Amino acid sequence: MRRRALLAATGTACGVLAGCLDIDSRFSGSPADARESLDLAVPEIQLRTSYLYPTHPDAAAVRAGGSDQFIFLDVATESTVSYQDISLQLEGEAETPVERVGRETMDSVFHHGWMADSALPARPYEGGDGLVGFSVPRDIAPVESATLVAETKEKRGEWSAPAETVAQLHTPPEFEASLSLPEEIVWESTFEAELSVTNDGGRAGVFVAVLGVESAMHPNRITTTVPAGETETWTTQLEYPSPFEGGSDEPRASVTYELDSGEEVVTATTTVVAD
Repeated sequence: MRRRALLAATGTACGVLAGCLDIDSRFSGSPADARESLDLAVPEIQLRTSYLYPTHPDAAAVRAGGSDQFIFLDVATESTVSYQDISLQLEGEAETPVERVGRETMDSVFHHGWMADSALPARPYEGGDGLVGFSVPRDIAPVESATLVAETKEKRGEWSAPAETVAQLHTPPEFEASLSLPEEIVWESTFEAELSVTNDGGRAGVFVAVLGVESAMHPNRITTTVPAGETETWTTQLEYPSPFEGGSDEPRASVTYELDSGEEVVTATTTVVAD
């Protein structure tokens, strides 16, 4: 199992069922050595293939895992346990939590990014409480166990993920999206866009994207849970872009919107007419 320094704690049926998996579990096993047992709880766990992250106070983008998927856990333990004291063991192979993805730190992501679409708390792990995340391959070899371990020199605790969650590591969602706009819109008007997302993967998952004009500020954040083998279709309200958001101070012939999921960018263009 390759180790990663990629994620630190980034999916509703968050890759667990059709929403988030709520778990109230406490460490009940016995330590593997003479150290004292450590209380360790995981009230929430999510499997995700992408997440939102901030690119500006008024803008966001989507980080997709590509060949990886993400495991996010809301961890509660003792205040003496540091972020570096936590690991995830898959069949005995230890994975360390991710601290940075590209330019963004996980602290920034958890405070301002994809947490807006999640039931998880918007706080990174610190002093015994908060989010921890790991990155594992989408094509991970079958494993039967996933154990979160928190250990210091004096204490050690474990928490085992439910078997159904572990099994879903091997069946990540695969999304395909489409975007439809009216044939024409009125300049500086509000109009409806239709979005459709199909999940061809083996488990329910959370589709995350941003929708707006190219290089726009204030993009629309798109989040929807799609069961395996199904398609979700819905409409959303859009506004003709202002100059600040990539528009123009006078009518132009057409405007193109982008639906960016981090893995693909779907575009749609509409004609602009004067009121």
